[in-house]
Amino acid sequence: MGTTKKSKNQKIIKKQVNKAIKRIPLGIVICILIVGCIVGYLYYKKINDNKDSTNENNIKGNVAYLVQEGTTVDDVKITFLELFGTNGNPQIGDSVFIECGDIDILIDAGEKASGSNTVVPFIEEHVSDNILELVIVTHADSDHLGGMVGLSNSYGALEVPEITYQYIVDFGYEGQTQLYKDYLEVRNKKIKEGTKYFSIGSIFDSDYLEAITRFYLGVDTYLDLLDYKTYEISEITDDNDRSVSCLLTHNDKKVLLCGDAEKKEEAYLTSLNIGHVDVFKANHHGSPTSNTNAFLDNITPNYVIICSSEENKYNLPKKTIIERFNNYTENVFATFISGNIMITLKDNDVIVSAEKSLVFVQKSDWYLTDDPDNPRQTCF
Repeated sequence: MGTTKKSKNQKIIKKQVNKAIKRIPLGIVICILIVGCIVGYLYYKKINDNKDSTNENNIKGNVAYLVQEGTTVDDVKITFLELFGTNGNPQIGDSVFIECGDIDILIDAGEKASGSNTVVPFIEEHVSDNILELVIVTHADSDHLGGMVGLSNSYGALEVPEITYQYIVDFGYEGQTQLYKDYLEVRNKKIKEGTKYFSIGSIFDSDYLEAITRFYLGVDTYLDLLDYKTYEISEITDDNDRSVSCLLTHNDKKVLLCGDAEKKEEAYLTSLNIGHVDVFKANHHGSPTSNTNAFLDNITPNYVIICSSEENKYNLPKKTIIERFNNYTENVFATFISGNIMITLKDNDVIVSAEKSLVFVQKSDWYLTDDPDNPRQTCF
């Protein structure tokens, strides 16, 4: 059988290509090879750098280093997000985002709608290296957990495309709602993809030696998970009182974040003798079932940030609790008044800024307007 026309054409093309290559000066060929090697090396290095950043070898005892040991940190930025759902309607809920160099930490993600419409876009804008080092889910209430799952036709905060999730820490107990089941499915998928997971109960289980109680973001910057005890008390049925609580420290400055912790959990937190904190996210959106005098006497905050919406079925925050906060500081701010509130810890100082005008809650129109459902009165 004779040679096909296609085979003859291939031989001719190959012969012409070889001639063309021979006519290229040797120096140019060498330059092309060098450039190719450099590009290949940089690509390989990028892949391995990403692998190193999620390498479990950064765990020592009960401490995880999210950066190389010895890394210094100039500043830490904490954003308390104002949450919006479908069609831009404000929603009550918590979502706190911490940035420290390339290290990113997300604590809660609001309701499903605010997770998809507010938190996911924020993650996409701020996680520049595509690695979200730590996600904390404080408890199973929908205005903290829902946004991790998001709406059925869009992503939740734990599903953002191209994002690698290094660690997840959550409340650990089993919920009965469909939302919890949806969250469990998403969380377990991330675990299968390589995310390291801890429940708060396992973290303080003396028999579980691999658990992490502190995450280092730099030499003098770390996030401690607090052993508030109520997570292991079965008689406590209110999920709020089993909220994951943590303390962020940068040099001498401290930020306390306790989800929706109420009186029972606050009593255990008080017994830990946390001491003075510079910034306190008001527990349970400024509810009178939280934020007790005994607890506030222990932490004596300089700044209080309230995460809520102006209108919600709970009428939170309560104006009487604003009065209580004012016994400790005038620096009380709320997301529904000032929009996203940013706290920057830098040069051993606390710098507060806001997306809108930064207004003291007690001087805002919301507070000064008479409201029979949420009156101002002396708060003891």
